[in-house]
Amino acid sequence: MQDQLLAARNHVWIEPASEEQLPIVLEIYVEVARWLWDRGIHQWNPEEFTTEEFMPLATAGAIWLAWGREPAGAGERTRSIQASDALATITLTWSDQAIWGPDDGDAGYIHKLAVRRAYAGKGLASRLLRHAEALIAARGRRCARLDCWAKNDALLRFYVAQGYQLRDRVAEESWEVARFERQVDPAP
Repeated sequence: MQDQLLAARNHVWIEPASEEQLPIVLEIYVEVARWLWDRGIHQWNPEEFTTEEFMPLATAGAIWLAWGREPAGAGERTRSIQASDALATITLTWSDQAIWGPDDGDAGYIHKLAVRRAYAGKGLASRLLRHAEALIAARGRRCARLDCWAKNDALLRFYVAQGYQLRDRVAEESWEVARFERQVDPAP
């Protein structure tokens, strides 16, 4: 069933997360963080995801959710969307001074790509990256940038396979980040 769901692009909807949906986003982050910790990858601490930290991003429309059920549209009967219908999340911002320095107006910054473990390896992470890249291009920016923990070898390989080029590694406090970029074609 899960494979069928993700095989047809028309069965996954990506839309901005509302403030009311922030607990669902945090639930996905915690699930992925626990999975990473269980494998000795201490990239995200499951105890550190708070509403206070992420509410400004939700309010700004920067957090996106991928759903496995179509939300009810205008004129349709309202149907209940459950937290379990949320498959993954990604955040897109227009600056990241902490990691990338002052914004040069040329990039969008991708953060916190997280896929529920039941849907991992089915192309959903790639789809979310392409969605973020399309949003970056539509804004007239030429580059998608992201960073991740430099010791997560599987994630480093994933981003390279997605067409991202390792720009450099930067030491941040007690850990090192790998910074990646991918060129996108800005909208005319």
